[in-house]
Amino acid sequence: MPNLIGEIILNRYRVDDLIGRGGMAEVYKVWDQQRAAHLAMKLLREDMAEDKVFLRRFRREAQTLAKLQHPHIVTFYGLEQEGALAFMLLDYVEGISLRREIFDAPGPLPDSRIRKIMQPICSALHYAHNMGMVHCDLKPGNIMVHKNGTVLVTDFGIARMTDAATATMVGAGTPAYMAPEQARGFDPTPQTDIYALGVVLFEMLTGGERPFVGEQATVTGSTSEKVRWDQINLNPPSPRRWNSEISDELETVVLQCLAKDPAERYTSPLDLLNALELALPPGLAEIPAKVESKSTAAISVSTEEPQVSKESEEPKEITSPLPADVKPRQRGTLALLALLGIIALIAGVGLFMLGRGGRDFWGNWLR
Repeated sequence: MPNLIGEIILNRYRVDDLIGRGGMAEVYKVWDQQRAAHLAMKLLREDMAEDKVFLRRFRREAQTLAKLQHPHIVTFYGLEQEGALAFMLLDYVEGISLRREIFDAPGPLPDSRIRKIMQPICSALHYAHNMGMVHCDLKPGNIMVHKNGTVLVTDFGIARMTDAATATMVGAGTPAYMAPEQARGFDPTPQTDIYALGVVLFEMLTGGERPFVGEQATVTGSTSEKVRWDQINLNPPSPRRWNSEISDELETVVLQCLAKDPAERYTSPLDLLNALELALPPGLAEIPAKVESKSTAAISVSTEEPQVSKESEEPKEITSPLPADVKPRQRGTLALLALLGIIALIAGVGLFMLGRGGRDFWGNWLR
């Protein structure tokens, strides 16, 4: 393919960087001058770009893909063409693929992380299946993790469309994630995506291992052909072979996804998600920060000295004659006793004066 860095295509898309290569396309980061935003441009292989049947059908199918508006599906804008170049335009996701996250992880992904990844994927697949669209090429490389943490599925239905382009592309997709019926060239169904999702789950649980790699195939040919043979003929191994910490319940979920018969797999992504939630250890409930701080203040016992608020930082004049270390209830009692003492003193003085001719004293005081 030509070097397009720095080129402006259709007087609109400035090619800034090459960000990836795949079996059917090269992916570039481009600046859309009309949208004033970066997009991802998937430049199709030359044989696809020169196939009029493929391009015509792709434009028709692109209208369906553009309708997949979901928070966890990368937006697809359509197919464009300039001369011998044919390319798809999608939202540019600033982040990494799940494939990279699995590769960089020191081992199996934590249960909490698997839960956070599977929930949005299953949500996206459920929506797409209800819209009549099967992904056909679900794999970690087509699952993006935005830098803000959002998990996004990309490349919906593209494998199915390329499969229909030419008769030589039987069972288009990625062999390592192909369901047996897809490897045979049959039409995909939602259970085809369930199978692929089972392989993705297998990888996350085992630190990057896959159930079928073509090493036991009895056929000769390319690695892709051997892996297809495995998918069709071999039962999946237990993921506990690589991770003994996997529970029996979680192993059952994975193996049900990888059942050879589509009817034995989960009926929908939400059924799979429900089973996975039951199989995974219960996660800690996430409490909003404000609620958590209030709750903590209410139940915790601090070993530190109490902090003085800003309103009380300046010293105030103490008008009470009582010592500062006397408790409020004690202060009230002492004050009452002091008052009674004063009254008694006045009464005593009065009686004393009465006894010394106090009749004239009181008479003069009352006047």
